[in-house]
Amino acid sequence: MRPLRLPDSQFSERPPAMAMNSPMPSVMDALFAALPSLRGYARALTRNHHDTEDLIQDSIVRILAAVDRFQPGTNFRAWAFTIVRNRFLTAYVRSKRRLVCMDAVDLDNASTAPTQMQGLELQDLQRQFELLPIKAQFVLRRAADEKVPYAIIAKDSGCTVNTIKSRVHRARAAMRKQMQSAYH
Repeated sequence: MRPLRLPDSQFSERPPAMAMNSPMPSVMDALFAALPSLRGYARALTRNHHDTEDLIQDSIVRILAAVDRFQPGTNFRAWAFTIVRNRFLTAYVRSKRRLVCMDAVDLDNASTAPTQMQGLELQDLQRQFELLPIKAQFVLRRAADEKVPYAIIAKDSGCTVNTIKSRVHRARAAMRKQMQSAYH
């Protein structure tokens, strides 16, 4: 169960009840003064609003639990920032330890969804490609599969670069038209 979250506006001032019950009112004043900066620092560490709030809540609990270890006269903000950073690093290390080696996982439980549709679509694409004229297949294959620059294709074909660009454009348009007619 998550603790109750109070809006930021309620953290801007110290509640009056705490002034009476707190053994170290100056520490509470310092905590409330540093809270916006701590929240910004936590946001920079986590880069996620929900994780930021969780980190701040956990850090405040730790700060209040360790308030007797704070040495008056030292920099409270630095001490509080250290606690926030340490809580973040502890959570980060803990999350990295949850990763499991695939050798230890039961492969039956780690299955993936079937990919038959992708295979069928690839077969349809191959069939439609083979219906194109040989010159169109050649230009598309060299331009797309082999990633050969248009200038080299033009030199090998004995024509200009603009001619190759036109052939590639027409071959792609023909392929697109064939695929659309096959599925509609």
